[in-house]
Amino acid sequence: MNKKIIAAIILVVVMAGAYASYYAYASMVMVPEDLKIFESELESLSSPAIHESELKELEESSRMIENFDALSLASQSERNNIAEIMISENENFTSEMQEFRNNFTNNREISQRYDLMLKGDVANEIRSAYNYETLDLIDKIKNNTDKQAEDIKKGDSKAYANDVREFVKLAKKLNENLDQTRTHLQNVVNELGG
Repeated sequence: MNKKIIAAIILVVVMAGAYASYYAYASMVMVPEDLKIFESELESLSSPAIHESELKELEESSRMIENFDALSLASQSERNNIAEIMISENENFTSEMQEFRNNFTNNREISQRYDLMLKGDVANEIRSAYNYETLDLIDKIKNNTDKQAEDIKKGDSKAYANDVREFVKLAKKLNENLDQTRTHLQNVVNELGG
């Protein structure tokens, strides 16, 4: 037999053995760990990011502030204090979102493992669950709340009310995205747990 053919056969056997070893290891060790991660993520997303009742209250308060030009009635120091509180809360939000962003990226990268295991349906569900649009919405919400603080400092009731309306719109879209994330994660959990 030709030496090149023998070498090719040996290479194919080694590659098949390596893949079989990886597949066995991934199936027995990584998949159960991934299942725990996705179940935990699913549990953490059991409620909307911002409840509908809170969004309605925000919309109503923004109308009242705009109609009565309420920010102009507050002193500059009061507006500055309110804005500083918002900025401080936004910094907390930013650190929480950085952790969310890290988890998001790590969990999305898990999909590559399932591509290698020839489980494209699971990989696609993972990628769909961790859609980059969600991160974009979070960035827009942070920018919006920064703008709200600035408009409070300026005493611009109309701009602040517009900011709040935009926030409500973004929050509703974020809630929709998280609903879709829950659906995709449930599909992943069902596939991995079955």
